[in-house]
Amino acid sequence: NALALKELDLSDTEVTGDISVFRFCPGLKDLSLLLCKEITGDIAVFANHKDLKKAWLSLTQVSGDISVFTNHKGLQEVDLTGCGDITGDKAAIKKQLSKCHFCI
Repeated sequence: NALALKELDLSDTEVTGDISVFRFCPGLKDLSLLLCKEITGDIAVFANHKDLKKAWLSLTQVSGDISVFTNHKGLQEVDLTGCGDITGDKAAIKKQLSKCHFCI
């Protein structure tokens, strides 16, 4: 049941696809897709994931505006190192979510 999914770690696997599928997982808290080079999509899919604590997406092909995480007060870690086109005011989001560790 995707609605019940809380944690998913597919790091360093051959998985492919678009992160838009996570719109069906609103309770997702921890996501790790590190080194999944064929993962694509817009991080805007996480706009309503208010319980998200960790999003490790480094070295994927995801893109989008970092401000999507603005209202995620419980966010602890976001890793977008080496991703596609990540836009937005990175300094502002780091300041606003000062307890969150960002790698961009």
